[in-house]
Parts: sequence; C-alpha cells; structure tokens
Amino acid sequence: MKHTPTPWQLAKTAAGKVKIADKNGFSIANLTGNVLAENEANAALIVTAVNNHEKLVECLSELLKTTVNHNGIYRSDAQQAAIDNAADLLTTLNP
Repeated sequence: MKHTPTPWQLAKTAAGKVKIADKNGFSIANLTGNVLAENEANAALIVTAVNNHEKLVECLSELLKTTVNHNGIYRSDAQQAAIDNAADLLTTLNP
C-alpha cells in the first residue's frame, strides 16, 4: 500500500486541534498531545520531512553516483565516512 500523495500540510480540526492533511484538506493524522505549540511543531516537522522525502532520496542517489571511487582516487576517512553515511541513509529512506 502507498502513502497518501504529497504535498501534506498543517491544518486544524473543527475543534481547533492540530492535524496533518492532504492537499485537499482531508485528515491524514490528528495530533493529540496536551501542548498546542508542541503539536504544531511536531506536525510541521512531519510535514516538512514527508514533503521533502522524495527529493532527499533523489539528491542522495545523485550524490552517491558522483562519488564512486574510480581509479584509486584518494579520499580522507571523513569523506569516506560521509559517503558511507549517505549510502546507509539512502537505504533506510528508500528500501
């Protein structure tokens, strides 16, 4: 099953609670914590992450294509660690 298409947005329920909605305003998730400001911050983080997920996967994929070590080109340990971390993240984001 696929997730609800993006973009997602922050919205309010009829009762003034924070929710995450699709582009047509239909609820995806309602945040039910006791602190409205924290619910808004959490929802904003979720919406930002979801709406940028595809682009992040795309960018990491392109980055990793350009960092393949050809002909023994030297990389520092820090550079190689960053490349390895990007590859691991890509695997996690796009199994």
